[in-house]
Amino acid sequence: MRCVFPYEDGGIIIGLRGAHLTKLRQSVPGVEWRISNETNDRQDRILAIRGTVRLVAQAFCELAEHFISQGMHVEYPPQLRGRGNEEVDTSKPFVPIRLLIPHKSCGAIIGQKSETLISTRVDCAARRVYVYRERIAESRERVVEIVGTPQSIYRVMVVLGGQVARTLTNDQQESEPYAPERDGLRNFLCKQGVPRTRIGLESLNQPGSGSAAPPSATADPDQEPSRDGASRRRSRSASAARSRSPASERSRSRSRSRGRDRRSTRHNRRQSRSRSRRRKHRSRSRSRSRSKRRSSGHGERRHRSRSRSKSRGRDRGRSRSQGRNGSKTKSRKRSRSRSRSKRRSRHNGSGRDESRRHHASSAGGTAGDASGSGRGEAMQVDRSVAWDGISGMAGDGAIDQPALNGGSWM
Repeated sequence: MRCVFPYEDGGIIIGLRGAHLTKLRQSVPGVEWRISNETNDRQDRILAIRGTVRLVAQAFCELAEHFISQGMHVEYPPQLRGRGNEEVDTSKPFVPIRLLIPHKSCGAIIGQKSETLISTRVDCAARRVYVYRERIAESRERVVEIVGTPQSIYRVMVVLGGQVARTLTNDQQESEPYAPERDGLRNFLCKQGVPRTRIGLESLNQPGSGSAAPPSATADPDQEPSRDGASRRRSRSASAARSRSPASERSRSRSRSRGRDRRSTRHNRRQSRSRSRRRKHRSRSRSRSRSKRRSSGHGERRHRSRSRSKSRGRDRGRSRSQGRNGSKTKSRKRSRSRSRSKRRSRHNGSGRDESRRHHASSAGGTAGDASGSGRGEAMQVDRSVAWDGISGMAGDGAIDQPALNGGSWM
């Protein structure tokens, strides 16, 4: 028979260094106990017990007694409806056992209109015997839940073991079994509407007493027992303290190391991000200061170039104005020199004409004959006297134009 437990409940079965599992194996000789030991992903625990029907039932009874001795149980309100409510065994706390049965063998357990299932629950004085309709995790197996005291679980296992042994074949044994998954059973039962408080085992109010007070008859069957957060935390801590196995210790150490590695990586990432931000801030400030320096130097250069261009323009304007003024003065000097040269040329031309005339008259006087020499001399004397008179008048500044052009002077 194969049954499934949550990962936390598997630690109670194994115990510290396998002490609990060894004790269970010694309690029922002739039965083979096997439990899955996959702790990497916190998968569900699969417990397989092989042997005869009676020995397998006795092994499940011892397993329920072991859970109660460790102070673990599950709380179920009393069932007020249905048949056989008065015969339910409440001498000890309730313990859940969830079997994995092949799909084709579940028909023999249920029976026609669930008569076989109901009669099994009533005859065995169990609190709950139920077969879930859906298969677990897309496998060929269905979950058969048994809730009750160790003695009621023993009776139910004897009945169910005989029914499954008659209908089970080799093909059904080799069908696809349920592969353990992380929280596979918990998710499956939550989908079926089972409250979370009834999925796993919880600690008793007085651990180690071995008995618990039966629930009140006036309680609502659909109402969950009221438990505050502090009691739940205490129960979880107690279950964790009792379920310290080597595998659980290894998994916890691995999880702690992983958590430390994750925290260290996060811290390193934060430090690297802060360093990168500081570097970016420094580079930005440096680039801004450089740009400011460049902009200020560029402005000074522009101001210098502008002042230089202005000074050059002023110099060019001055040179142009000076060139214009010099050309004007040069042109004035040239015009003055030209006017002076013209005046000089005019004055020189008039003197030359007079000299030419004088030379011509002197030449004509000497060319006369001997007979008229006396008259010529007399005329020459008169002309010289006249010339002296003209020259004297010219020296005084008053020259008569008609006197100069008179025919008496020829």
